[in-house]
Amino acid sequence: LLADENFEAKKMATRVLQLTSRKDTLAASANELLGKIASQDGQVNDALIYFKKALRIRQRSLPENHPSIGNALRKVGIAQNQLGRNAKAFKNLQDALHIHQMAYGENHAATAATMGAIANIYSTRGEQDFAIELLQKSIGIFKISGEEKQNTVVNQYFRLGNAYLEKGSYDLGLLNMQRGLTILEEL
Repeated sequence: LLADENFEAKKMATRVLQLTSRKDTLAASANELLGKIASQDGQVNDALIYFKKALRIRQRSLPENHPSIGNALRKVGIAQNQLGRNAKAFKNLQDALHIHQMAYGENHAATAATMGAIANIYSTRGEQDFAIELLQKSIGIFKISGEEKQNTVVNQYFRLGNAYLEKGSYDLGLLNMQRGLTILEEL
């Protein structure tokens, strides 16, 4: 979202919170939007607070293996990882992956996105082999599900390229970055 759009979205989300119960699923969606805006503005601590609020609401109102809880756990995990809280992030992302696999199966975009987030933690830890394996699997799922032409896949190709570069496999690193660039040019 652009700055003006962020401002308008933030106003709407705040208004939703004023009009609904703080325990309502609409409040969870409003908190997720506020978290997304805060994250885009570089306020990851604030984003994490909003994402945790949304997660708590969803956990109180939905069955424990509901896909919306998986999505909320992924958002919390990504924010935690950005703040360097890798152990907590890893646990939340593993839980999210389990929920997505149970709800959607192996070949779904939500499963692939969560795998990509876990791969990012492996890469941060210097465990490039695990990162590469998950990123390849994730990209393959996006291809199977017909959702290969999106920014998430572009980012995963770039991360896959970086993981190969970290291992010293420059040809594979550049090849995957080129794949990401090709998709980006088509968007």
